[in-house]
Amino acid sequence: MGLVVIFFLLFGFFTVSVLFGQPIRQRIRANNPPPPSATSSLLVVDLTAQVGKSATATCIVRAADGSAIANQTCAIAASCGTVSPASGQTNTSGIASFLVTSDAPCTAQLTATVNNSIQITQTASIQFTP
Repeated sequence: MGLVVIFFLLFGFFTVSVLFGQPIRQRIRANNPPPPSATSSLLVVDLTAQVGKSATATCIVRAADGSAIANQTCAIAASCGTVSPASGQTNTSGIASFLVTSDAPCTAQLTATVNNSIQITQTASIQFTP
């Protein structure tokens, strides 16, 4: 009888330690997303647009392993023309879209910054023609 009690005590202790041990707690907690990568993230644009019309610029935020990162703030700056909106949140696919317009012929050089600190290394340009 004493051995049966000891067996169930040890079995209970083992079960509790396996179920509620540190590895289980780590699996239950939400993980922070990986940091955005300046070299894996992309800036994709329409190559040309007519003056007064909009061109699309898309910021794709990725981690170093290439996985998309949601809920990151991406801002795009243009050397000419205007960008609308000035910044946007990435969706679950890591994508934020913008419109670039110009009232005069020019070549807009675009850069993108993630979370006000990580500049995407890739740049792009849009040629606005009459």
